[in-house]
Amino acid sequence: MDQLRPTHLVIHLDRLLKNFKALRKLSQQSSFICPMVKANAYGHGDVAVGKTLTERGGCQFLGVSSVEEAIQLQISEVQGQLLVFNFTGKEAAYEILKNNFTAVVSNFQQLDDLIKQEKSEFRVHLKMNTGMNRLGFRTQDLERLKKEIGKSRFIKLEGFCTHLLSGENIHLDKQSSQNQIGEFKKAIAEFSQPSLYFHAYNSAATARLYLTGRELDFGLRPGLLAYGINPEPDLKMNSLISPVMEYKSKIVAIQEVKSGEVVSYGGTWRADKDSLIGIVPAGYADGISRSLSNRGEFLVMGQRVPIRGLVCMDYTMVDLSNLKGSYNLLGEEVVLIGSQGQDHISVEEFAGHAGRVHYEIVTNISERVPRHYGDWA
Repeated sequence: MDQLRPTHLVIHLDRLLKNFKALRKLSQQSSFICPMVKANAYGHGDVAVGKTLTERGGCQFLGVSSVEEAIQLQISEVQGQLLVFNFTGKEAAYEILKNNFTAVVSNFQQLDDLIKQEKSEFRVHLKMNTGMNRLGFRTQDLERLKKEIGKSRFIKLEGFCTHLLSGENIHLDKQSSQNQIGEFKKAIAEFSQPSLYFHAYNSAATARLYLTGRELDFGLRPGLLAYGINPEPDLKMNSLISPVMEYKSKIVAIQEVKSGEVVSYGGTWRADKDSLIGIVPAGYADGISRSLSNRGEFLVMGQRVPIRGLVCMDYTMVDLSNLKGSYNLLGEEVVLIGSQGQDHISVEEFAGHAGRVHYEIVTNISERVPRHYGDWA
């Protein structure tokens, strides 16, 4: 069915490829780069993103959070090696082995569930807990790990990884990231083999190392950076990456609101003068956070227009009063995230207005918002 509602995402696949290739060049010491495509590729669409990265970008590894995500990619014929970073139970272990996924193993129960079902060689990356204290083995587990892995003739140990809790401080001595990297180096020294992959750097760490001219001596797992989103306010990578997503809609109705009248549920905004209110068919069911009520902005005709009243499930109201020719704006394009004219609203700015982190903004854009994919400069 053709799209009948004008609200949609524009996903720039050419920018995605550019970002990936730029990030791949950063780590000269490691051939490992694993873009994270979990959570529907951070809202960008995991199948289209996965196919673009592997078929057009030559990407070898893709990271997902669950077995279900990996199966969906495989059913959709996405190429590349799928790393499953979390799984629980024998059934999940069985699916990993059956589908030839790569298991990122964080505890002995997972390892045992895999070993009990092994019938042929399977790949494993071991995750070390170096301070995040969420998932992973500790240094004191290494001897037991060696023994357990040594018992199996089917395990192919392919890599080691860890997760930095504050990657943005990687450049500072005696801070959490350097302490974690120190622990990681101790762990991998016990298993050092030329063929193993060692990956530790998320988007924040990657950006900080690049911006401070430091060496990226471990493999990369970029999430936000792959999609052209700066991981922290002071880690601006705009010279290297470009935003992949734009969020657009149109004005579908206009209300002439008299001075003293209110807009939307609860009457939280009252006009202090005669105003022209445009209705945008996108609301919190589409990922427009209700916390943007009376504080966020969109772009119309290249100018910023403020959100008025509470964001509804299906609609957001904006004030068009200051736009020239505002009485002829029915059907005019609205940019929620992206560029219009000389102005730009980034995911980071959108998140700031909403009082949310940028991860929430992109992953909360619902499936009912169509994604339009293509190469647009």
